[in-house]
Amino acid sequence: MGKELSTYVTPYAPGEVHSRQPMGEIERYAPADLLPSASMAHTEVSGTFTDRARGFQIASVPLAAGVGLGSLIVGIVGWGVPLFSVAALGWLWTGFLLTWFAAWVVHNLVSPDGIALAHTILGWQYLKAEQRERHKRYRGRA
Repeated sequence: MGKELSTYVTPYAPGEVHSRQPMGEIERYAPADLLPSASMAHTEVSGTFTDRARGFQIASVPLAAGVGLGSLIVGIVGWGVPLFSVAALGWLWTGFLLTWFAAWVVHNLVSPDGIALAHTILGWQYLKAEQRERHKRYRGRA
């Protein structure tokens, strides 16, 4: 039995006998150290996407209008911008559009589609970091 374990007949070149090389120690990981199982984002829209867009507009336009008017008041009182001028209109629209765009970004990040996108991007980043560490370890052994 000892002789059977110490010799190996290769299937690629019949008749050649090679002694077995001792294998290095195999790293074993606990199941908790492995990658988490992939999760799937399941989106149930109880209406249409038009309803979702209308809901976003209902929530964001009053907020953006309030910030735009507030910034116009700050421009008039703080910087002396004339009330009926292009500068006042620009001040109002800048406040409105920046607030509306920030609301749009937040809305898309916290929507089910945005969460699925963030999960995918972060999962790939995790895999890339794991691969980089694995390759560093392999280069250290060579």
